[in-house]
Amino acid sequence: MRAVLSYGNIISVAGAAGNAPGLVAQALGGSGGNGGFAVSGSMASGSLSLALGGGGGAGGTSGLAYTDTLGSVTTSGALSAGIVDQSIGGAGGNGGQSRAESLSSVGIPDAAYTPSASGYAMSVTLGGAGASGGNAGNVTVTVAPTTSGNGYIQTGTALTSDSTVLT
Repeated sequence: MRAVLSYGNIISVAGAAGNAPGLVAQALGGSGGNGGFAVSGSMASGSLSLALGGGGGAGGTSGLAYTDTLGSVTTSGALSAGIVDQSIGGAGGNGGQSRAESLSSVGIPDAAYTPSASGYAMSVTLGGAGASGGNAGNVTVTVAPTTSGNGYIQTGTALTSDSTVLT
C-alpha cells in the first residue's frame, strides 16, 4: 500500500510551461524479466541444430494508491492537475531470442569428381514467449476542503486505475 497524506496547503505554479501537478501519488508494479538468448550450432554431415529462447516473466501487480488531503491543493498553468493518483501494473517481460545454424558438407570421393549428395543439415529455432503485464490496484482519494486548478485543459483530480474511489 502506498499512502500520501497532505496536512498543509499545496500550491503549484507552472508558469508558461504548464504541466505541473500539485500532488502525484503512484503505486507501480515491477516489470517482468526478459527471456534468455539461445544459440545453437553444428557442423557435420547429417547435423541437426536446435535453439529455444527463454520466456519472459510476468509483470508485478501494483498496490493501492491512496491520497488523503487535509489542506487545499491549488495549481496554475496548462495541463496542471491538482491531484494525480495512479496505480499502474508492471509490464510483462519480452520473449528471448534464439539462433540456430548448421553446416554440412557434400563429399567428393575421388579426383575424377563424382559428386555425392549424402550430406544434410537442419536447423530449428523458436523464440521465447512474452509474458503478461501485472494488474493495477485500487485508487482512493479523499479531498478536503478544496482541490482546484485554473490553467487551460486541466482537472481538479486525475485518477487512473481498475477501481477508483473519490470522496
